[in-house]
Amino acid sequence: MRILSQNKTTSIDESGVPLSVSGNCVIAALNNASFEIVTLGKYKSKERAMEILADIHALYEELPFSGSTVFCMPEK
Repeated sequence: MRILSQNKTTSIDESGVPLSVSGNCVIAALNNASFEIVTLGKYKSKERAMEILADIHALYEELPFSGSTVFCMPEK
């Protein structure tokens, strides 16, 4: 499962690895000994990076697990 933040710029999976939009990049923060930040992709705009993060969530929702595999934090 992934949990998507209210502003939809950060997503965290059950192992605690966050995916985030930072500027025009999608990044991951690997929780290893050095807490490494890895750029997964760099795009022409923040909007395009947000689209890519949304695409990742769309793929998670297609996984054959029972129930929803993405939870979006509600606004209220």
